[in-house]
Amino acid sequence: MANRRQTLYDQLLQCAKAQLHLFTEEPVNEAAELETFVQLSQQWEQICAEIEDLDKKTGTMLPPSSSLVELMEKIAETLQQIEQRLHASMNETGSELKAVNNQRLVMNAYYGMNQKGQSSLYFDEKK
Repeated sequence: MANRRQTLYDQLLQCAKAQLHLFTEEPVNEAAELETFVQLSQQWEQICAEIEDLDKKTGTMLPPSSSLVELMEKIAETLQQIEQRLHASMNETGSELKAVNNQRLVMNAYYGMNQKGQSSLYFDEKK
């Protein structure tokens, strides 16, 4: 049982490292990378479910060995790096969206790009 638990946590670490790798590389095919991330997330959930089932079978959770604690710490560090990359990506995306919105406002203000084919005609009274 302890060996199986060690194997499952090792799989969690590999899964987390694969997710981190997706964030460290420059995106080549974002759709494929998103699909890979979703698959890795599903794999993560499956492994976590297996760990919970293993804990239920043993009745009470056995105290973790030192090697298992090391694995858990590595997983936590990797997850923290993933979280940092996600926050950085969200901030970058937010900045880009704001810049695009500003550009759209400028285009609408100067070039009337938001008009729907109607132009207002104003006639001044001749004085």
